[in-house]
Amino acid sequence: MARKRSASEVDHKHSAASAQCAAALEALQASFVASGQPVQAIKCCEAACLAHSERGDTLAEARGRLSLARLLLAHTHNVAVARRQLDRAVRRALQAHVIAMRTA
Repeated sequence: MARKRSASEVDHKHSAASAQCAAALEALQASFVASGQPVQAIKCCEAACLAHSERGDTLAEARGRLSLARLLLAHTHNVAVARRQLDRAVRRALQAHVIAMRTA
């Protein structure tokens, strides 16, 4: 009979899988940028930001949103969406800073 996993074991496994998924999406994003496919790169970046957000990794999410804002500004005419992503990146970076200060 299989042992039932605790909630913390399941959460840890989900978090690790989410981290691997985010890393794979970021690598795919870089590949798309290098091959001149910005739309696909933007989609990968959006998905990576979502994965970081689900994990609660605010600093990684901030970096991802900054990258997304750069891609949007470089390859689209939608400045408003790029600005929104940049604003979210700043908020996430500030949250990460506050969290780091509380744990220090």
